[in-house]
Amino acid sequence: MVTNKETLTSKNEDLLVIVKGLVETFKFEKWLYNISTMISFVLLLICACFLLFNNTCKNYAEAAGMFGSTGVITFTGSRMLKMWDDAMKFVNQHYSK
Repeated sequence: MVTNKETLTSKNEDLLVIVKGLVETFKFEKWLYNISTMISFVLLLICACFLLFNNTCKNYAEAAGMFGSTGVITFTGSRMLKMWDDAMKFVNQHYSK
């Protein structure tokens, strides 16, 4: 006789396998976004330190470096969250109670 607990455990294991598969599918994209986020963050820190130690912004290129890197950080962060959201929507659609 199969109990309700055993059925839930089997479903949880199936969900875990599916989520691992989805995460593995987007592995390259995830690393690409993480690397571009780290590079942008370092660029942001360099621009901020440069402006801080010079006490003034002498040209627009210095400020543009800060705005560009914050935009990349925002974009890559949103794409990472969208990938996770898509994976959770897939699981909810196919394995809802």
